[in-house]
Amino acid sequence: MTLSQFDLSTVARARLTHGRRVTRSLATPRFESGAYNKETPAMTTPPSRRAAQRLAAQIRDEQVSPPTLPHELAAMLDAYRPTGTTAADYNLHIAATHRAVMIRSGAKGAASFRKLLGVAGNYLTYRHDNHLSVTVENAFCTEQIDHYYLHGLTGSDRTRNDYRSRLHKLAARVNPGPGGPLPGISIGHRAVRPGYSDIEMVPIIRAARRQRSARTRRQLCAIVGLGAGAGLDPSDLRPLHVRDIVDLGDNGIDVHVPAHPKRAARVVPVRRTYEALVREGIAGCRPSDLVIGKQVDRRNVTTGIIDDAELFDVGHLDASRLRSTWLAWIVTQPISLKAVMDAAGLKTARSITEIIADLRNTAEQIAGNEFRGDDT
Repeated sequence: MTLSQFDLSTVARARLTHGRRVTRSLATPRFESGAYNKETPAMTTPPSRRAAQRLAAQIRDEQVSPPTLPHELAAMLDAYRPTGTTAADYNLHIAATHRAVMIRSGAKGAASFRKLLGVAGNYLTYRHDNHLSVTVENAFCTEQIDHYYLHGLTGSDRTRNDYRSRLHKLAARVNPGPGGPLPGISIGHRAVRPGYSDIEMVPIIRAARRQRSARTRRQLCAIVGLGAGAGLDPSDLRPLHVRDIVDLGDNGIDVHVPAHPKRAARVVPVRRTYEALVREGIAGCRPSDLVIGKQVDRRNVTTGIIDDAELFDVGHLDASRLRSTWLAWIVTQPISLKAVMDAAGLKTARSITEIIADLRNTAEQIAGNEFRGDDT
């Protein structure tokens, strides 16, 4: 439905009002200077009249005469092939919205258009696979994009932030009005998942050692041993070679974790409890072999192995919870916080504070002599 010229002006003003969510009807004639909004108890300042008029004109022009793509970009859009879904499913459920979004994306260069093309395609595919609406009005709004950022995106923080930023820019173009994205909104972070208890780890270790496939058994032993025994997560395992695991015999095992975009290089000693499991995880491998997989640039490091494994009574195995298991153990040891953060590759202590919140300390521990400064 085409908006009237009056509604366009109101939409433009709503879009340009920073720092608050507009809850008024489109029929509201204007935002009065210094008005008090009962829904958002704060004094607001109206946007510039000229800025509102410019945006209203832009929206009106796009509705009257939808933009067209240059031949190079149109060919790129026509040649797009989705990942994670079939071509038939994409053409039936996703393609129409994807094309409409990309035509109005505002991207001029081939490189920027290609990036937005993949980001929008992956986002819409995720929504379709999770039985969520793929219409522009429902998908391209702040709440839904942030839900995807928190629960649907994987990879490094930098990659996830880039995806979110590009989706918000797309939404600002294709879904103007109060329902569109608002600038300056801060969102939460993904909560650190709690670790496994000692009782839960028993069947996990048993399942890792009882895999019928020798390859799955070796790699699952490595995932469990290095995760719960040294705090390595999938991003740490991706570049890890067998030569990076130094077996010192009775003196233990040291893991020289290579640097990667998420964390700096570090050396982590393996817990005694998991040394045998780590040795099983690299048995028969050459020093130049990757501990997990065969390619450094692979996307899913542990998911395929865990999905193929016979986990018996374990249920779902989560590699991130294995790292939390190690974190929960190490924060209870007489080790300085700085040493713990260095070994974990942490830049801030946020993960540690969330892990500590899940620990159940007894009154005897709290009243222990260590808190009084006694050496014994």
